Amino acid sequence: MSHHWTRSDSPRRRKIIAGIGSTLCILAVAITVVIQAQMAKAFDEAFDEALSETAVAEDSEQPADAPEDAPAHNSGEDVTRLGFGATHRWSGGEVITVSKPSPYKEENPFLAPEEGNRFVQFDITVANQGERTYNSMEVTLTAQHNGRIVEQNPFAGDLFPNSELPPGGSVTFTAVYEIPQEQGESRLSVKPNFFAQNTVFYVGQI
Repeated sequence: MSHHWTRSDSPRRRKIIAGIGSTLCILAVAITVVIQAQMAKAFDEAFDEALSETAVAEDSEQPADAPEDAPAHNSGEDVTRLGFGATHRWSGGEVITVSKPSPYKEENPFLAPEEGNRFVQFDITVANQGERTYNSMEVTLTAQHNGRIVEQNPFAGDLFPNSELPPGGSVTFTAVYEIPQEQGESRLSVKPNFFAQNTVFYVGQI
């Protein structure tokens, strides 16, 4: 037999609705607290790493004109200049290698570079030699060609390389840039996170 709500059922229905509403409010507050805690943790870790880099100069790099297999050495400079294909290690344990650039061909004609421009790609290899989990998406990149800013292609490569790396883990992602056709010096600046004190410039003729 089906049950129809009667006037006497109204208080009970209101209590049920009120209970559901209260439960949803509590759940929303709990989710908000968890998200804020995760954001605070990420901020603290990045800030601690920045302080560590300021206090301890244990960065290592290969010189810009050295072969790819040249041994690394320590440096306390805030700015480091390397050649494409070199590897750099930050004090937080982030190890980043930027490959030599290569042409990138877009198969979709509607996404071709503007007239007078071309696409080049870099493979960015990130290794975590630290003691805590690291997300490759924290890597910050900027690029220049012949002294002018060039932008990363949002339709090619890996624009958002979101990968959690445990200690000892590594991942490779591709960054594609649109640069002018004329040959010249290109620079790709790399930092393991926004707060890192040491910026590495990978430089070469393209």
